[in-house]
Amino acid sequence: MPHKTLYVAPSDESLWAAAQRVADKAGTSVSRVVAEALKNDLPRAAAELEQQKAEKVDQWAEIAA
Repeated sequence: MPHKTLYVAPSDESLWAAAQRVADKAGTSVSRVVAEALKNDLPRAAAELEQQKAEKVDQWAEIAA
C-alpha cells in the first residue's frame, strides 16, 4: 500500500488526537478513521465547493450584464 504524508497544522492537533482515540477504541488505524471520514464528508464538501463556484460565476455575470 502506498505511503502518504499528511501535514497536520498545529491548530488541528487536537482533531488528530481525537481521531487517534477513535481509532484506538475501534481497534483500527488513524488512516482507516480518516478514510472513512473522507468517504462520508467528501461528497458534501465537493458539492459545497461547486455551489460556491457557481455563485461566483453568477455574481460576475450580474456585474457584466
